[in-house]
Amino acid sequence: MFKYKLDDQGFLAKYKARIHVRGDLQTTVEDTYATTLATRIFRALMAIAAFFNIEIRQYDAVNAFTNAQLATPVYCHPPEGLSDSEHLWKLRRALYSLKTSPLLWYKELTKALTELGLHEVKDAPCLWMNDKLIVLFYVDDIVVIGSPAYIETLNEFERKLLQRYKIRSLGPLRPFYGMQVQRDRENSAIWISQEAYIEKLHQKFSSPKPFTKAPATPLPLEELLPSEQQSNDVTKHRYAQVTGSIGYVAGATRPDVAKAHSKLAEFLTYLS
Repeated sequence: MFKYKLDDQGFLAKYKARIHVRGDLQTTVEDTYATTLATRIFRALMAIAAFFNIEIRQYDAVNAFTNAQLATPVYCHPPEGLSDSEHLWKLRRALYSLKTSPLLWYKELTKALTELGLHEVKDAPCLWMNDKLIVLFYVDDIVVIGSPAYIETLNEFERKLLQRYKIRSLGPLRPFYGMQVQRDRENSAIWISQEAYIEKLHQKFSSPKPFTKAPATPLPLEELLPSEQQSNDVTKHRYAQVTGSIGYVAGATRPDVAKAHSKLAEFLTYLS
């Protein structure tokens, strides 16, 4: 897979290439669901960190999934250019796109956090803590929060984490969970934005005709009705993509569009 890596302003930062497996062709009886961090937890912790002027550091696990051991043997065909008719490859570690990889990495990371002296917060997935540190993570992005009074404990935790995995220390909190974060420590303020994500959606799902004026917010009082235009599989899939993408924004940083998203989601029933 080849991918463009963008910075927090949406500009090209680097090119990435890595080997994936065809997980869409994989059959497994193992559990594959891995819990993820709730945006409400992230927002709450940012508010706490801003108010109490708490230290925040971010880390990126390099090729995170490959740190996890496979629970059962997995064999696959070599990628194009390296394949022949006689050999298969046996995976030694989890790879991206393998159905079980997210869960295996979650188990690996949480095991490490337990051994480093943290415990899981009940009813708060991907949130771990002890009496001095708070750790939250979203797949391979890890954030550690600690009071300035416990800076040595934070440094020791960082040292042990970097010894255990190949991890890049990113310093103060940067884009996380698809959100940009700006901090003003002097005024105890943190701003969370999805401007780059929204702009990406605008480019991907551009309107067939330009807007002459801003859409009505909140929604107009007139009842929205299903379109009378004939739909097909392509337009149905596109509508579902747009609605799902807006749902992430509405639930994360833009509650002002939640009503509009809810109304659009009602019409998903017409796609079946």
